[in-house]
Amino acid sequence: MGEGGVGVPHITKYYLATNISQTARLLSTSNCPLWHQLESAVCAPYSLRDLVWIPAKAQPRLTNPLTTTKLSLQLWLRWAPKMLSAKIETLAPLTSLQHHTHDLDLGEWVDRGLTQITHLYGANGLLAFPDLQSQYHLPNSKIFTYLRIKHILGATGKERTPTQPQNHFDLLCQGLKPPKKTLSPCYHRLLDIDRPAKQSYMLKWERELNCELEHGKWIGAMTLVKRATKCLDHVEAAYKMWMQWYYTPHRLAQIYPGVQDRCWRCSQQVGNTSHIFWYYPALSQYWQQIQDIIKSKLGKQLPLKPEHYLLHMLPRDLTAYEAVLTTHITLAAKTCIAALWKTTTVPDIKTVLAKISLTRQYEQMAHTIGGTLEHYNRTWSKW
Repeated sequence: MGEGGVGVPHITKYYLATNISQTARLLSTSNCPLWHQLESAVCAPYSLRDLVWIPAKAQPRLTNPLTTTKLSLQLWLRWAPKMLSAKIETLAPLTSLQHHTHDLDLGEWVDRGLTQITHLYGANGLLAFPDLQSQYHLPNSKIFTYLRIKHILGATGKERTPTQPQNHFDLLCQGLKPPKKTLSPCYHRLLDIDRPAKQSYMLKWERELNCELEHGKWIGAMTLVKRATKCLDHVEAAYKMWMQWYYTPHRLAQIYPGVQDRCWRCSQQVGNTSHIFWYYPALSQYWQQIQDIIKSKLGKQLPLKPEHYLLHMLPRDLTAYEAVLTTHITLAAKTCIAALWKTTTVPDIKTVLAKISLTRQYEQMAHTIGGTLEHYNRTWSKW
């Protein structure tokens, strides 16, 4: 699975972008590539240029299409609408409307320069027939064809003003000459549409810590905690921190009008989750002691960053077993702070050590029952 997305690996996206960009080429040039002529000859009376604009449910049954034709159409119909910022229907050529009804001849319209569906629209929506007449010199006899087009657009939900093209792929589908390096924009667009959106709690932590936390780091932290322990209390403690479950002064002020959002310890700063567990000045020495414990056990110094100690987003230089032991230490440290809720008392480091030792006993029992003592020994050998 690639870091840039969750649905399709990077190498697959590269070949996907190659195929789609090559298919889009036939929309942007008057000189059709030779491969397009060969494929269109096989799927006559249709051409690949026509088929890409026909919705999947309305695709005609082809007798003996080439394998490349079937693959190109499948990929295009699935991915092209996602890659566009505009509606794919509004970027289609005018002749694509012929597939929605029988005996609709638009040859004269195309000859007079009205080649795209977008040409039917103005700033306020679908142009009136007199406006199209003055612009494209259409004869009066085409009024009936205009009414049929208007009916088709209304029936298919396209009568509203089309979205203006915004990205490279929009322009490509408009039939404009593509700029250089067509493949790269298509590839990066595929990465963007498959990139998962950040959840509200992720954005909240980014605002509080004033830094950007990649989605992959969140996934890695959650995977680490689940791998580190079978104790549901410990997993729950991690999720409480991630989701900002605690009723901090800042959260209470958002729920109850008139409640002060100041920290009950210092009465100066906003009492949000990061302040209560990290930025409160009296906790600086406490976290320094936790850092010293980790260094004494692992021989490595874990930088004093809240994403390491509060969110379990650990550096990559730690081995898997070192990361698990560090997770147990930081979980105990956070739990001791929560146990003294609404007090000005900073947890005693002896209490933290006692909690870690108790965790070790529970983990030993769990691994003994599960028959995984080797995993337990490798994790706790440095404690």
